[in-house]
Amino acid sequence: MLPLIQVRLLQTGKQQWIRIQFPYHAVLIEIVKRLGDAKWSSVHRSWLVAYTHFSMST
Repeated sequence: MLPLIQVRLLQTGKQQWIRIQFPYHAVLIEIVKRLGDAKWSSVHRSWLVAYTHFSMST
């Protein structure tokens, strides 16, 4: 069973991010890494993907 996944919009300065947060789960981490520009934020303890029209349409 997969853990609860929280997806939120995050604003940092002028940049907007899609914030993806979930407990450690190796399979989910590999899936998020395939999103291309996903990066781990140790400050927010979550994965961040740049908020763009393209990322919201896929």
